[in-house]
Amino acid sequence: PYPGSRSVLLCAQYRNMARAERISIILPTYNEKENLPLIVGLIHKELNAAKLDYEVIIVDDNSPDGTLEVAKEIQKKYGESHIVLAPRKGKLGLGTAYKHGLEKCRGNYVLLMDADLSHHPKFIPKMYNLLKDYDIVTGTRYGAGTPGVTGVYGWNVRRKLTSCGANYLAKVLLRPRVSDLTGSFRLYRREVFDILLATGMPKGYAFQMGIAVKAQDMGFKIGEVPISFVDRLYGESKLGVKEIITYLKALFTFFMYNPTELPKVSGVTVARTRSRFFEFVVMLAFLTVVYLCACFATIDTDNFLLVALGMPFGLLVLFGLYSVFSVLWAVATFPTCKPAVHAELVKEISEYQ
Repeated sequence: PYPGSRSVLLCAQYRNMARAERISIILPTYNEKENLPLIVGLIHKELNAAKLDYEVIIVDDNSPDGTLEVAKEIQKKYGESHIVLAPRKGKLGLGTAYKHGLEKCRGNYVLLMDADLSHHPKFIPKMYNLLKDYDIVTGTRYGAGTPGVTGVYGWNVRRKLTSCGANYLAKVLLRPRVSDLTGSFRLYRREVFDILLATGMPKGYAFQMGIAVKAQDMGFKIGEVPISFVDRLYGESKLGVKEIITYLKALFTFFMYNPTELPKVSGVTVARTRSRFFEFVVMLAFLTVVYLCACFATIDTDNFLLVALGMPFGLLVLFGLYSVFSVLWAVATFPTCKPAVHAELVKEISEYQ
């Protein structure tokens, strides 16, 4: 459904290429001139303290607020070995921004994160250490972390409802093995990221869901690190109705697609051999047969049709009520950071302002 633009077999050759022991951080930006110096300052501080080599690839989509000019000043401050500029001519989408930034990466690890300070770089060393046992490590807002320290700060009920609803739909239809399917704070082995991108990915915010689902289907191991997620301090969120519609379309696409259609890669075994839609139909057919057999055995012939048609409708209503309750419960028990986490971030960035 999302054909790749390059051969996966060529991407697999990255495994045999010698690359620097370096974390390449791709930062897509659009109107982030206030946040960019702050997030780069925190990255420099945290990774230097952990003695990790890094580079930041800034992919700016021709921001009208002058983000690119700010990026050029940052490059002068930290040097071209740490700051790489990869500007584009216009706002072309999040997924393509990652692909564009990847062309400039020189490290053997690729980190995706937001430039709006919602992803704190202090979690990168822990993610890096965990990557020894995994192919991908994702920062999760919903994982079992420290109450009050990990989770989300600054979201209103509408934002929580949107996030919980998106994750619930994904869990029901796609059955992922990650707790935060829509999170964009992820660290990849370079060769794994290359292979996944080459299979083709949806645009926009659905990119995160798509890459996690395909990674699971291709048998890559995904680890999780609980993080604190502080809502942006400056600027406006890019999440809108258009992004939500794109996400829902991609969700349906990944529910229908067959993983066996993925390009074959040497050394990579596809873990799933059937589409999720096929599995759903088989399960539904099995339950229908069992249900009809039970009806024949326990219900008299006169009432059989009434009960046989009425019961599934009742079960559908119950499932709908269960879904609504599950989402509302997720909102009510949403993992939330204490105000101290926000205050600490404000204090940290003050030295870079």
